[in-house]
Amino acid sequence: MPVMPIVSCAPPRAARGFALARAPEMAAGSAARRVGRWLLRALLCVPLCVLSACGGHSGGQAFDPDHARRPDRVTGYRIGGTVTGLRGALKLLNNQDDPLELRAPGPFVFGRRVAEGEGFDVEVATHPPAQTCRVSFGSGLPGGDFLGVRVRCGRAGLRTVHSLGDAADAADWLSPFVQAGDGSMMAVSAHGGPWRQGAVLRVAADGSESVVHAFDDQAGDRVPYAMTLARDGNLYGVTSSGGLYGQGSVFQVRRQGSNWAWRSLHSFGADPHAGTEPSSPLLLGRDGALYGTTASGGPGGGGTVYRITTDGALRVLHGFVDPQAALAMDNGSSVSTADLDDAGGALSRPRGALVEDDAGMLYGTATEGGGGGRGGVFCCDPRLRLSWSVASMPAAWPAPQHGLLRARDGVLYGVAQSSEHPGVLYSLGSDGVLRERHRFGAEAPAPADPRGVPVEGSDGRLYAASFSGGAHGAGTLYAFDPGDDTIEVLHAFGDARLRDGARPRSGLALAADGRLWGGTSTGGAFDGGTVFRLDSSVEPPA
Repeated sequence: MPVMPIVSCAPPRAARGFALARAPEMAAGSAARRVGRWLLRALLCVPLCVLSACGGHSGGQAFDPDHARRPDRVTGYRIGGTVTGLRGALKLLNNQDDPLELRAPGPFVFGRRVAEGEGFDVEVATHPPAQTCRVSFGSGLPGGDFLGVRVRCGRAGLRTVHSLGDAADAADWLSPFVQAGDGSMMAVSAHGGPWRQGAVLRVAADGSESVVHAFDDQAGDRVPYAMTLARDGNLYGVTSSGGLYGQGSVFQVRRQGSNWAWRSLHSFGADPHAGTEPSSPLLLGRDGALYGTTASGGPGGGGTVYRITTDGALRVLHGFVDPQAALAMDNGSSVSTADLDDAGGALSRPRGALVEDDAGMLYGTATEGGGGGRGGVFCCDPRLRLSWSVASMPAAWPAPQHGLLRARDGVLYGVAQSSEHPGVLYSLGSDGVLRERHRFGAEAPAPADPRGVPVEGSDGRLYAASFSGGAHGAGTLYAFDPGDDTIEVLHAFGDARLRDGARPRSGLALAADGRLWGGTSTGGAFDGGTVFRLDSSVEPPA
């Protein structure tokens, strides 16, 4: 094709009204010549507009002289689909190396494309709390973009992993589970084991159960509480009695090859000022040390807050005052009543797990004292070794027997119940005011008698168990929504044969895969309770 000159497609200035005639007799001739030149330029411009300004082809895109030499910037096929019923955080994987986290139902597309000739394989990596998600049309060899993967999420059903109560693991009740470094779930039973003094139980990923350690009178330790996983990969727990002096102990369970070894780290009772009767699971602090409470003993006789390292070195951070013991204190005591008194009501007898805030302050619950005589919430500064009352439980509420949860927004949550009261779920915000968020019902099918420390899910709801209530009166698993203060029953224990167990007495544990684990105190194949988890079924779509 011959090279064509670049000719302006704009009309002459005369046509736009900008030409000025220099003489009347020249106006007509000049105008005619201008119009002739304009017509010639217009005729020459037509093919050039078609080839350049209009792109040179029928695609409608601007002409790009480098287009033929530039490779496609995006190659491969998109893989995606739609998720329905999701409530919480769901993690998907494509071909085991392309993760995608979703927090709301709707369409999704993986970030990485698959090459031509490469297949795709979509699977669930992490389920949302109390939900199970299943994938349909999740694998194949695409011939183009494939957006037909379907993921359906629904409420998880309860699966009985193991029935307790045979000769080896006879159990009275289980503590909350904790996930060990090898992925197995570990718990203690207060009166399980062959000698009925307690046992450390391990449930492997395949559901098989074994007794890691059985407590007995010969070893001295008995009635164990929940365990905590420390940074060294070992598990640490307490017993409320036993030990060298019969006042309780701190113990360690560590992995030794294919076996587990147990050893006692500290026995309470040698020094009464260090406290007796450890009453709470241990908290792993930001500094790597462990923190706990004793329900009695200490310099004021009302219990202590203590810190213990993983090699067994213990230090008392605060001593609570037992009012009766304070009256009988010797004037020569190194700790005075004023030093031990808590502002706002002299709390005493701490119980339940401690929690730590972002500043390293410890919060816990005490069952006695306070303005209403029903205990309350205290704060302890471990650096200054000081503690003070934050809030007193109202006189109409039961005393708090369980610890606290610190939610992601910094609000503290807890439950309290008694034989005379079906229970309350309360919160404590930064303003220091206790608020009743839910009052449990006294009649079925409402949950009643809440137990343990709630667990916060990725969906923002709190998950916990109740000892009674529900459709069968044998307890429930429930979810509390802080957004509207509503309770949803996830499972009611006590079916016709009690195969699912009955009467859960402790809190739940959230495993790394998003499944909730727990235990019941009765029911099951041997009527010794069950180990359960929420993961087995999906509700049909609406």
